[in-house]
Amino acid sequence: MACGAHDDPPPRDKTNWKFEDTETHFETHGPFNFELFADEDNHILPVCCTSNDSCFGKEWAGLGYYPLFIEVTVNTDKEPEAVMVCARAADAQAYPYCVVLLTNFTYMDVAAGKALAAQDSAKWLEAIQAELEALVKIKKALLMIKEEDVPYGYKLLDMSLVLRVKLDKYRQLLKRKARICAKGNKQEYGVDYLDTFAPCTQLSSVRMVIILALNLGLTVYHMDVGTAFLNFELDEDLYVRLPHGLQYNGYRCAKLLKAVYGLKQGGKEWFETRDAFIMAYDSRMQRSNVEPCLYYIRNEELSVRILAYVDDYIVATNDKLWYDTFFKSFHAKYPCKDLGVLDLVMGVGVRWAHGAAYLSQSGYITQMIETYGLRDAKPASLPMTVGSTLTPSDGKNSSLPCCALLGQLHWIARCTRPDIMAAVSALSRFCTTYGEEHFVALKQVVRYLKGTLDYEMVMRRASMPGGLSSDTTALPVCIYTDADYAGCKSTRKSTSGIAMFLCGSLVIFSSMIQRCVSLSTTEAEIIAMSEGAREIKYILNVLDSIVNIHKPIPMYCDNQGAINLASDYVNNSRSKHIEVRNMYIREQVKEGNTEPLYIESMYIREQVKEGNTEPLYIESADNTSDIFTKPLPLPAFQVHRERLGIMNLERDVKPELEGHHP
Repeated sequence: MACGAHDDPPPRDKTNWKFEDTETHFETHGPFNFELFADEDNHILPVCCTSNDSCFGKEWAGLGYYPLFIEVTVNTDKEPEAVMVCARAADAQAYPYCVVLLTNFTYMDVAAGKALAAQDSAKWLEAIQAELEALVKIKKALLMIKEEDVPYGYKLLDMSLVLRVKLDKYRQLLKRKARICAKGNKQEYGVDYLDTFAPCTQLSSVRMVIILALNLGLTVYHMDVGTAFLNFELDEDLYVRLPHGLQYNGYRCAKLLKAVYGLKQGGKEWFETRDAFIMAYDSRMQRSNVEPCLYYIRNEELSVRILAYVDDYIVATNDKLWYDTFFKSFHAKYPCKDLGVLDLVMGVGVRWAHGAAYLSQSGYITQMIETYGLRDAKPASLPMTVGSTLTPSDGKNSSLPCCALLGQLHWIARCTRPDIMAAVSALSRFCTTYGEEHFVALKQVVRYLKGTLDYEMVMRRASMPGGLSSDTTALPVCIYTDADYAGCKSTRKSTSGIAMFLCGSLVIFSSMIQRCVSLSTTEAEIIAMSEGAREIKYILNVLDSIVNIHKPIPMYCDNQGAINLASDYVNNSRSKHIEVRNMYIREQVKEGNTEPLYIESMYIREQVKEGNTEPLYIESADNTSDIFTKPLPLPAFQVHRERLGIMNLERDVKPELEGHHP
């Protein structure tokens, strides 16, 4: 990356200014030009993007400000860590630093761009000062020292300053947040740190806890730990240097007494710290062996599920008094906030009504639509055109923000909109070979989201005999698998689709291209079933200890040959070429964890057992996982979308959902 000032200054006295440092780690695409502006009183104003991109929304040229040009070229091959553009006045007493402009925002983040407007500079400086005061006085994480007092042989780790805006579920500004972080990439293994691994929960676990809360009659609360990494002391002796332009009572160096954000060992140390507290709080508390971020208490009187995501805690319980006591104890040890009933987690809005939970990212989607200039675009009825035949481009067009848009769409698909998963998965195959046609296809997905902005992911309480379930009730789980045989035109590999439902609500789903080329539809289907069997093994390992599950779990497939093969009924020359790894499902069938079935009603199955009827073949149109394998025609797509629980608030919500309200 290259940073530097132009040799020819503008026609105005420049002697008052000294360009101290410029660091850039912008998550963007291609080179951008930035300008520093000074007003008539020589106050430096925030940095503004001077490209024609829509990310900053307005041009500063011609506003009477005097620019000092700084050219910044960004290396897009590396993952960004932080963002900083810093300049300081030579008269440090009058102007100790200009607005140190930094962001931690994704490409074309309109909300972050607005937060860096000139009129907000004082508020950013206030946030920076509050962060520094907290580190030194309140959290006592930094012991300020002179640089010459750093012991011989110890290197100074540089620190960076990161500013970001915290948004609510509607993408509205909550507060401005400043973080002074250590540059952990400069740490040396064996000297500054040892172990770094810290487990993190999955999105499927969040859905799992919400579904269990609905069906067990639990209320879901939300806790947020402030500056979580500052709650434990370091075992290593580390010394740091404050970011350029920052000082505290004349000191710029410090010894780290506690971990700060950015250290490699921070996540691991915090996991072990809060894990020890939660496990010691209640003797009945247990931790899942498969999902290490999931804790639970399960007995006749008390039901508790705790899911930890770094410094966010989802607590589902049937005892409000237990939760209040737990929160007070946690807060006394590690200061945190009680955010009440869960309504926002990982940027996903959660709404509770009519005995159901509604998950939405409408604010995030709206912002993405505006960012890419599609506010006035015509909505699309499908995320991908039926029969679409995209092929790799001759060379990657770096001027198109395909990867950035693809990443945003993938996050939306994983969180709340599985109906776009097949399209996003298909377009992900062209990350390094995309062109104009791929960008057009990505924008079609955005236009589809624009037309279905009011759709939410609905999780309902299952209809159980006797009303709400209890910890002793066996909860139903089922899985659908399907494959699109040789659907990839460039490789002729097949695509597997999986949809797993817990208590009738979607909990796990995937759309993935298979690793090998299948020689028949049966082979493609058996590979998809094998992948589904692994998901069954996972869900059983997670849920078996915290709830009862109906076993065997039915696996629905629309291929008789694959079902017979999975049940070990067939072994001939046409099937022996299938790799052993794809026969993993056989072991699961023998162990009683699952059984492959045709799509049929429970009534038909009972009639078959009683000898009153025979199994009936059901068309592929009834296989819900078909939506994850390929683009479908509109009628079929709408049917499967509703089965996944993706519904319009006003049109699709049924009156029979009235019931439990967490």
